[in-house]
Amino acid sequence: MRKDNDDVIQPITLAYEKEPMREATDFFRIINIQLPVFRKMYKTLESVNGNNFNTWLYMLVTGYKKEDEMESLSMMSDGLLAFAKQYNIAINDPDLKRMYRMEMFAKHEEATRLQAATERAEKRGERRGERRGERRGEKRGEERGIAITAAKMKEKGYPVADIAEITGLSPSQIAAL
Repeated sequence: MRKDNDDVIQPITLAYEKEPMREATDFFRIINIQLPVFRKMYKTLESVNGNNFNTWLYMLVTGYKKEDEMESLSMMSDGLLAFAKQYNIAINDPDLKRMYRMEMFAKHEEATRLQAATERAEKRGERRGERRGERRGEKRGEERGIAITAAKMKEKGYPVADIAEITGLSPSQIAAL
């Protein structure tokens, strides 16, 4: 590949987890292609200067715009030419574009709906938890108030049976105060 592709094509080096100095390129190779940079560098098919990789990438990014561009692509392989024709139909067919946009819109709407439902459920759960916490707090406060009242009654010499009857505490609970 030409030197000016260095801004467009950036190899990604992977290493083995247990051997970080050993590259894991014996299985596969990952290349990051900067499409925005490619689009700026290669605005026409002529600008790729016959480089097969760039021609292929140009076709993927833009499709072919004129018949003479199709002829340039035909000099590549029969498989790529067949793919280019189908791809060009796909990216230039208004019905296919409309269907694609509708599908993407539907997926976006579904994701938005699911996210909103999840957020509502989380809020309901939080509110439910808050109410549960309030009830627990009220119950503890009530129990504490009863215990304080029973302790004061005990200090003033009220009989345990009367304290139990008034507060609802058992004689053993009153004795523990």
